[in-house]
Amino acid sequence: MTVSSPANRNRRVHWRMVRDISI
Repeated sequence: MTVSSPANRNRRVHWRMVRDISI
């Protein structure tokens, strides 16, 4: 998952959770 899109600002927080699960 890439968090480069500005529209995914809210997804940045969700990405943190996904990061722990992915890594």
